[in-house]
Amino acid sequence: MNEQLFTRQFLLTKHSTTELNNWNQSAIGEFTLFTHPKLESCQYSRNKVELLLIGYFFDYEKPKATNRDILKKLANNTFEAYLRHLDRYTGQFVLLRKDESSFTLISDAGAQREVYYSNDYSTFASQPKLITTVHQPKNQNNLLIDDFYQSGKFDKKRLHIMDNTQWADIKHLQPNHYLDLTTQKRVRFFPYAPRKENALDFVVDESIKRITGYFEAVASRYKVALPVTAGYDSRLLFAASLQTNCRRFIFKHRKLNEEHYDVAVPRKLLKMHDLDFEVVTYNEVADETQKQLHHNSIDFARDFNTAMIYNGYQPKFSEFMVVDTIMSELARNKYGNFKQLNAKDLAYLNGYKNNKFVITEYQKWLDQSSETILQNKYHIPDLFYWEEIMGNWAAKYKSEYGLAIEFFSLLNSRELIDLMMSVNIKYRQPNNNILYNTIIERLSPQALSLPMNPSRRTSFQKTMQQLRVFDLYRYIKIKLRLEI
Repeated sequence: MNEQLFTRQFLLTKHSTTELNNWNQSAIGEFTLFTHPKLESCQYSRNKVELLLIGYFFDYEKPKATNRDILKKLANNTFEAYLRHLDRYTGQFVLLRKDESSFTLISDAGAQREVYYSNDYSTFASQPKLITTVHQPKNQNNLLIDDFYQSGKFDKKRLHIMDNTQWADIKHLQPNHYLDLTTQKRVRFFPYAPRKENALDFVVDESIKRITGYFEAVASRYKVALPVTAGYDSRLLFAASLQTNCRRFIFKHRKLNEEHYDVAVPRKLLKMHDLDFEVVTYNEVADETQKQLHHNSIDFARDFNTAMIYNGYQPKFSEFMVVDTIMSELARNKYGNFKQLNAKDLAYLNGYKNNKFVITEYQKWLDQSSETILQNKYHIPDLFYWEEIMGNWAAKYKSEYGLAIEFFSLLNSRELIDLMMSVNIKYRQPNNNILYNTIIERLSPQALSLPMNPSRRTSFQKTMQQLRVFDLYRYIKIKLRLEI
């Protein structure tokens, strides 16, 4: 197979295939793992526990620890302890664990390394396209689903909904779930205990320890590049990166002039810290070969990303680990503090107003998950954003950009996200986020002196937050289905 196809992807299967003979291979149980030559993997066995890692993870307390070092530590745990211990790491990975009585597959906190699987649990892969190389999929034959995949809304977003795909017998693994390969069941494992509300200062101190530790760990293995914008999440990572040797940059698209806040603000920010800042331009028109590679490697590839992948990231950052802010939105109460949201509300929030298929799937999610979420004192909007938006929208970016570079979310740690969500929700608003402000101020007081995403919309939202009417405003918008 052409090595430019399915870059940094994998196939785990019981079936034989000759199509991937030029990929790396390893075995676990009855399965053969095929990994693209640019995708890391590591295997370790001890005390009748076998672990197979696809991708990478990092330990904030031991930044020099390798993937193998972490696997050694994980192999000493019972299955329940293994799940809890895994929370502490950030990374982008799929991890298989086999012992005498169980065989499981789990993804990273945000399911950013995507996993699709056949209903008979014989094949798992990073894209449905790879599964179809060894498995003949079944059509949905469901008018509601077929209409969705043929709709203009889907053509615009090109994203799966929850664990569904275009095939009746291929599913998508969501965050906070693992697959039991023995019983052939998907299992929710988080939340697993009542949410404990922690004091702001405690969360700030512990968050800084983890974020800076993760940065150090990544930098100990890779050359790091960090996009810097005028955004809140970007400012947090920038402040945390100040002790790290990394390349800081922004891609300047045709629509961004020198005065645009995503160019002007970072330029000032870097200058006040005496750091270099690159404004990177690239050819924003993809050629036919690039489009074909993209579409042949990713299900429902999005053309607006093709030039960025092959003309932006690939030639300019192929030797770097590019660290981004995805997952940090979970600490900024993106979808509001509402307890009485129904499936229609969730569909509206995600831009699928009145779509029957989406509403049906979100109702299933509520039926299966809301009781566990609420009993453990978590917020429905937080977990919905985590499992649906991060698990589908964000994860797709990782798969697409992975065709060119290692593109990784530093905050992709369940322990860190859970910690940041443990403060009172009033401290983690979308704008004027007190949790983020305090972390940034501790790391670099200068970094708070410049505005975050300066715009009329940001100012309007910030003012409403200060007047304590922002949640009411958002709730009215949701219930009246106003345009978003």
